Amino acid sequence: MLIRILDGKGDSGMRLLIVEDDQDGREMLTELFRMQSWHVTPVQDTRAAMVELRAGGFDVIISDEDLDGRSGSAMLREASQEGLLVHVSALMYTAEPSQLELPPGVRVLQKPMGITRLLEEVAAAANESARSPSSGERLKTKRHPSLTRNSDQAPPSRAR
Repeated sequence: MLIRILDGKGDSGMRLLIVEDDQDGREMLTELFRMQSWHVTPVQDTRAAMVELRAGGFDVIISDEDLDGRSGSAMLREASQEGLLVHVSALMYTAEPSQLELPPGVRVLQKPMGITRLLEEVAAAANESARSPSSGERLKTKRHPSLTRNSDQAPPSRAR
């Protein structure tokens, strides 16, 4: 387990939008970031993601690329064209990053990725967000003492 630290404060106040059509993946990411004191809104498709982005208030969005009906990159391009990513750091979490057409500033995270690195990448993106804590506090991740040596490896796939 990883614990999240914001210079000693328990609630990050940071808002994360997760766009993932795979229910198991969406639930895993949601739980992971909630354990890190993030306010998480999980959605399963790009239509719901655009509704949430238009409502505003997010610091970071993580989107899968291969979604049912429409790609995550197409959704991020639309959001960028509408000005919805001005104060939001965007990350594309995908197994196939080579052929993506993303708006400027979107970070690409390649699956599989270990939990520690994923948390570090999202914390770094949040620190770049214009909505980051104004007092200059930086989000950090720290290993919980009970972590094993293999904690940075990608979690095993669940059999269906």
